[in-house]
Amino acid sequence: TEDTDLVHFKTKEEEKGSDDGVETARRVNEMRVALARKADRNEVQESLRGKADADAVASSLERLERAASTYATKADLHSVNVSTVTSADLTALAAEKVSVDEVNRALAEVSAALDEKASAATLASFARESRLALRGVAAETSLSVARWIWKSGRTKANGLVPWNVQSVNTDPENFRWERDKTFVRAGVPGLYEVTFGFFARRKPAIRLLVDGEPVLAAVNSASYVTHHSSGRLTSATRHPAGNVTGLTLIDFLALPAKAKIAVVYEGETGAEGFLSLKKL
Repeated sequence: TEDTDLVHFKTKEEEKGSDDGVETARRVNEMRVALARKADRNEVQESLRGKADADAVASSLERLERAASTYATKADLHSVNVSTVTSADLTALAAEKVSVDEVNRALAEVSAALDEKASAATLASFARESRLALRGVAAETSLSVARWIWKSGRTKANGLVPWNVQSVNTDPENFRWERDKTFVRAGVPGLYEVTFGFFARRKPAIRLLVDGEPVLAAVNSASYVTHHSSGRLTSATRHPAGNVTGLTLIDFLALPAKAKIAVVYEGETGAEGFLSLKKL
């Protein structure tokens, strides 16, 4: 009997020990699962960085409150609907609108006004006439003037004078000049005053050409002085400064369109001279 009781005791102890081992294993497994579900330190920090702090939440709430205050409430909308214009107001407003006939009449008036405006061709013609009129005024007030200088002292073929410098030109559309050319051009036909002068120790002979043909001559003779009220037979004395007097001429020409004016010089080298034209 004692041996039987001892066997039963050992069996119960073994069963109890077996149950404790199973329970312990179960708890260990639960702890492992729980630990596996826990976030590590880096994950926690990363998650915290994505969260808004208290100040940011408060600022957002404040902005929401301000935005809500700017919108109308249901009561406000109801009061607006009540104060909306009535049908009588709409009728009065419609009565103030222009009719289709009035619009058509206004368009017709605009079209008639446009028909009275000058065309592009008319404006161009007016501008052309204005330029001609202004050119005439400029000529009468001595504004259409040009002057050229001969400074080199040397002539070109056949004694033609090269005009080295243009000193004045108030009408470049009319008077055309190129440096060192032996002629100048007057584009507009009409009456011109021509003036020239040449300065040398001995008085030269001068011929003025228009389109290659001689039209005026300035010579150092008594008959020339008598008939042209210009020129000079002799200087009073030799001036210390050099050639202060010269052979000069003032006359008038009726030039054709695009006339080429040139001067032939016959005299000693080293002379200087000028040629001037004024449209009358």
